[in-house]
Amino acid sequence: MFYNILLLPALGAAACWAMPGKAWLPAPAMAVLTWLWHLVKYWAEGGSPPDIFLRPLYWAAIYGGLCGLGVLIALLLRFAFRKEGHDEKGA
Repeated sequence: MFYNILLLPALGAAACWAMPGKAWLPAPAMAVLTWLWHLVKYWAEGGSPPDIFLRPLYWAAIYGGLCGLGVLIALLLRFAFRKEGHDEKGA
C-alpha cells in the first residue's frame, strides 16, 4: 500500500521524460482516473450519494498530488542539469 509514495512520483517523472511538451498532463489525468476508480468502488459497496462523490475526491487529490510531485522533481532536475548554450555563458 505504501509503495504509492514511491511509484506515483516515479510515474510522473517518467511521463515528464516521455512527453516533455506536455509535462502538466500526468497529474490531472491521474487525479481523474483515481476519482473514477474509487467512485465505482464506493458505488459498488453501496455508499450513500454525497459520500460516494466526496471520498474519491480525497484519494484523487492525494494521487494527483504525488504524481505532480514527480513531475515537479523531473522539471527541476531538467532545469538544474541543462547544458549552457553559447548565449548563456558569461563574458
